[in-house]
Amino acid sequence: MENELELEPLSSDMIRKTVLCPLDMLHLHTSSSNSSTTLNTGNLAPSMVLGLCCLVGVPGNIAVVVMIVRNFKTENFTLKLMLSLAVSDLLSLITMPMWIYDLLHGWKFGRTLMTKLVTSIVVTFFIFWIPLSVTNIIGLSGVWLESKTVDHLFDVMWEITGALTFINSCVNPFLYAFTARNLRQDNQQ
Repeated sequence: MENELELEPLSSDMIRKTVLCPLDMLHLHTSSSNSSTTLNTGNLAPSMVLGLCCLVGVPGNIAVVVMIVRNFKTENFTLKLMLSLAVSDLLSLITMPMWIYDLLHGWKFGRTLMTKLVTSIVVTFFIFWIPLSVTNIIGLSGVWLESKTVDHLFDVMWEITGALTFINSCVNPFLYAFTARNLRQDNQQ
């Protein structure tokens, strides 16, 4: 037992030196407008949790995607579902650094233009997807009413409204490009 390392309890002064001093070196302030680098220290804990989620979730979901792709069988619905969820989680998690930055420093990426972009995407989504939802309701009505006429109407509408949903995916890049152009123009002014 002579090689045993003896640990002394941490004092509040030691905690301040090891935890707060690195923060002090970064000149972090909670409400100073004189500093170019401000930090909302009240959001440190949520930011650390989000950072941990990102550090664990991104590699974890990448591993899941790789393992599923290696063993993928087209007839296995469960694997398809797991792959879809892993990719969805991965796409969500890679945005965490922006969320953390927003929590700590506030949004610096032109909130007005981003709000206009989000509004455009949502409106465009509804324009192209609501017809499909209406078509699905008509299809359910045809089954419930046992009507051949409504079933035929559903078949015709399904092909048209299904195509609209794909058009939505084609329109979004143009919305992004338009907003990016406006962002560049605003940053140059």
